[in-house]
Amino acid sequence: MPRKFWASVVDPVMEAMCNFDFDGRKLNVRENRAFQGKEALTRFVHENYPEIGCANAIEFKKFYMDEWTGEPNQDDLAPMRGLIKCAAAAAERALS
Repeated sequence: MPRKFWASVVDPVMEAMCNFDFDGRKLNVRENRAFQGKEALTRFVHENYPEIGCANAIEFKKFYMDEWTGEPNQDDLAPMRGLIKCAAAAAERALS
């Protein structure tokens, strides 16, 4: 991601996610962690539209679900929705 164009958006989103209280837990939020197979779209956007497109792949450790069965932990669904709303609101503020 070309940070000179997008740090003002990405940094507040990451900060909001770091500070989000996930039922007494804090999440480990990091940037530039490569996950195989997830980088083709982001690379395409950043190489072809560096000043108008910012693509971020957000990966979550599957602590909120049983990774083998796909069954969510019902107690974690509401906080996950809250986290995503919080991150979206931070992006919206940064872009306005």
